[in-house]
Amino acid sequence: GGVGGHGRNLAQAAPRANHELPPPAVLSILGGAVTTRNTSPTSLRLDLRSRIGAMAGVSAPTELDPAAEAEIPALSGRIEPWREADPSLLREARAGQSGLPLFYWESPDGEVVIGWGAVAWFRSHGGERFSDARAWITQLAAAATLTGAPRGPRPESYLVALGGFAFAPDGAWGHGFEPASFVVPRVLIHRRPDVGTIRIVWGRDDDPADGEPLLTAPRPGFTPAIPCGALDEGLASQEAWETAVAAALRGIEAGAMEKVVLARRVTTSLPVGFDPLELLDRLRDRHPGCYRFLFDFGLGGAFLGASPERLITLRGVRVASDAIAGTAARPADPGDEAEAVERLRGSAKDRSEHEIVVRHIRDALAPFATELTVDPEPEVQRLRQLLHLRTRLAGKTAKGTHVLRLAERLHPTPAVAGSPRAAALAWIAEREPGDRGWYAGPIGWMTAGGDGDFAVGLRGAFLSGRRALLAAGAGIVPGSDPSLEWKETEGKLSAMRDALEDD
Repeated sequence: GGVGGHGRNLAQAAPRANHELPPPAVLSILGGAVTTRNTSPTSLRLDLRSRIGAMAGVSAPTELDPAAEAEIPALSGRIEPWREADPSLLREARAGQSGLPLFYWESPDGEVVIGWGAVAWFRSHGGERFSDARAWITQLAAAATLTGAPRGPRPESYLVALGGFAFAPDGAWGHGFEPASFVVPRVLIHRRPDVGTIRIVWGRDDDPADGEPLLTAPRPGFTPAIPCGALDEGLASQEAWETAVAAALRGIEAGAMEKVVLARRVTTSLPVGFDPLELLDRLRDRHPGCYRFLFDFGLGGAFLGASPERLITLRGVRVASDAIAGTAARPADPGDEAEAVERLRGSAKDRSEHEIVVRHIRDALAPFATELTVDPEPEVQRLRQLLHLRTRLAGKTAKGTHVLRLAERLHPTPAVAGSPRAAALAWIAEREPGDRGWYAGPIGWMTAGGDGDFAVGLRGAFLSGRRALLAAGAGIVPGSDPSLEWKETEGKLSAMRDALEDD
């Protein structure tokens, strides 16, 4: 099932290599040892003992769900100090490399992850996609070797996979943007808060013996085809939008839910020779307080943008998340800003919408938190065109907690879905046309040790050929005005529209 034939098990469909199985291997994972069968160094399927997950502090299944397709090559890498972490490195890397996967991630705090090429791929769909991804990177790190690390050869701490999840368990855009997709880059530049900027070059067990290693790896089951309707518009006209908002308000009044987030999808044409890296540069310059990102799996599509919303970040045992809901236009005249800020702070409708999100994040993190602090009052986040109410949540988790465990608990928050979640998601599935794809899904990076950083995939554009798909949503609660909610979505779309139209 699912768009693009996600249910097909390529490991079963593909012919098996004609070789004997290696003997059981003892793998060191987070200070423990576990014996596991390994069908081959580059097997697309793997058996994962539950003890691996227990030692990592997560509830891993005994094996990957049949929906998952994962490469587990034996990787070897070397770390060296590096001078810079700049997107110009991606321009240099792609020169003469058609179909080169490219990745860029920059947090508002200054952490940067840049990668190109691929040595291992993962994709999955359905209800187990988060746990599948945890199992995959745990097994991948267990089979990896690393030299040159500043604090010892710990693949679980330095092996980084970039990617993300679609909004829905079976949502997809194609071009590698599956319901869950991750890649370990061949070359990784990582500006970290603990050890500075480093570069890691990874090799595979099946790299050619002679010459330069391949920058791309076999891509199990990936196809450059776009699922039908991936670039279709939805609720694009003001009339269609306001009709949908009115229907949502009737559902709320009837008691079906207290909030639902509607999203619009619009497309625009791109000029001949359009360069996504130039767009990335504009976004970095214009939105320093946002997560700036680029995901390009080398299959003809790209997703890039500047998201203001942190879903979850975990570094060791320190965890943080942001609740962002409640929006107002930022005045062009700085003299009018103070008044706009106070109106937003005092808006009963926006404060109610915001509190729903705070409550969800607090309750989702509480079972994993040994400490958790919540700002007593929301602050106002100032973006280039918009103002948002933001509440920061921070604390500590039990040692060994994985960032994907927390992301799975949080996603989707009421900021992008609604509340109660099940009712809001059912309403969206029935009434909102089209597939959100990676819009409003968790996107970012992770390690096997559990560290990682994920934002919500907002204020971005999915590029395919000479077309760009943009999406924006608004939270509908009692008191919402359909025409004002339309203006809110227009304001959110303007961040990407302005960057795309810049000469």
